[in-house]
Amino acid sequence: MSKPTYFSDLPNLTYAVSTNKAGKTKDIEIKDYFRLLRLRKDIRRTDTLYVDYVIQDGERPDQIAFNEYGEEQFYWMILQVNDITDYNNQWPLSYTELDKYILDKYGGIEASGEVHHYETQDEYNEAGFLMLPGGMIVDEDFTFEYQYDETTRKTSYPVTVTNYQYESRLNDEKSHIQIVDKRYIWDIQRDS
Repeated sequence: MSKPTYFSDLPNLTYAVSTNKAGKTKDIEIKDYFRLLRLRKDIRRTDTLYVDYVIQDGERPDQIAFNEYGEEQFYWMILQVNDITDYNNQWPLSYTELDKYILDKYGGIEASGEVHHYETQDEYNEAGFLMLPGGMIVDEDFTFEYQYDETTRKTSYPVTVTNYQYESRLNDEKSHIQIVDKRYIWDIQRDS
């Protein structure tokens, strides 16, 4: 992976890595990443500067940067635009890593198939109006009643979400990111 030149302009700061019993610290010099540019959320949503991107199975930030910008050194910008400060927990796992993570977390295949929670399904009335949105976490015996044409209607029961489905959804959400439109990458690099 190439070294991004952007960070060379950031000042260094002293960071205490550990402290011994006498209270003496072991220090290292690191770049002051707290000075990184933070983009306003309303600007981030504009479709002129950013484009939606779906991370493919096992894809890393440096690979995305190389494929999109021709330079892997822009991996840091992908992380920064998406406020990813902890790569190990905020970046999606590959399918293989996800399976291993779920098995380790829940203790095996059987436990990964157990109920994590129950949630509602989208419920529409006969006129096509949404009466109950899906995805709300509820109790197993939850029901919802509404009036329509002077008749009380009851919605269907909630659906089961297993531990495996829950963890897969969380991982899938992480794979939907935004990246800087390639037309602007060199302007941002120059102005940083």
